[in-house]
Amino acid sequence: MGSDVGRSQNTTETATKATEKDIEFKSEKSLGDSGFNPQKFFEKRICTIKDVSLFTGYSIGTLYNLTSQDLIPHRKKRGRLFFVPTEILNWIDEGDI
Repeated sequence: MGSDVGRSQNTTETATKATEKDIEFKSEKSLGDSGFNPQKFFEKRICTIKDVSLFTGYSIGTLYNLTSQDLIPHRKKRGRLFFVPTEILNWIDEGDI
């Protein structure tokens, strides 16, 4: 019976370690999958809505709402939406929406 308790404890410890490793891996993977690099954001002259979403943390839907209300600096050309990175940074620095 004593050996069963030891096995149970080892199994629990192993499961806990595996879970911790999975969490670390998932968080590293999620950062890598986004492909977002703040330095590259400012190297571009023009950014897409996806770039701005990754930079600001706003969802794409929220950004569309902000652009439709002219609350965020943007450009439209032939039905496409563009953003200038420095204007986005200035908009953030200005404060509230």
